[in-house]
Amino acid sequence: MNGIIKETPDFKYAYEYKVLVDVLRQSQQPFDKKRMAALNEEFKEIDQIPGVKKTSVYYKIKTVDLLGKGDIDAAYEEINKSIELEMSWFNYVLLGKVYEMKGENRLAADAYLTAFNLRPGENTLYWIENGVFQTSVQKIVPYLNSFLAED
Repeated sequence: MNGIIKETPDFKYAYEYKVLVDVLRQSQQPFDKKRMAALNEEFKEIDQIPGVKKTSVYYKIKTVDLLGKGDIDAAYEEINKSIELEMSWFNYVLLGKVYEMKGENRLAADAYLTAFNLRPGENTLYWIENGVFQTSVQKIVPYLNSFLAED
C-alpha cells in the first residue's frame, strides 16, 4: 500500500485505508513510542485531507482509535457517522464492538448479525471474533456458530 501512496500521492483514499490498517494493527499489538508517534502524525495528516469527513473510512479510524482509548460514547457517535455514509459489514462489526464495550450484548449481537448478513462467511466471523479485541461468538452471538456449522 505504501508503494501505491508514493506513486499516486493524490490518491488520498489509499492513504485513509493505510491509516485504518495501522490503527487496527495498533489495537491488536500496541505500538512502541516511535510507531505510536508515527500513527499520531498519520492522524494529523488525515485530518488535513479535503473532504475526508465525507468518507466512512475516516469515522472507522476514529472509532477504532476511540475504542482503544476507552472513549465508548465518542466511538458510538463516530461509528454511527460512518454507518450514515456507508452501510458496510465492517461498520456493523465496529458497532458491535462498541455495544459490547457498553455492556449491551443484545445490541452487539444484532450488529454482528447485520454484519454477517451483509457479508456472510468465515472472514466476517473472524473479524467479529478478533477485530479490535477478542469477542466470544459462543457467548454473544451463538447463532453464528450454528450457521457456520451447517456449511
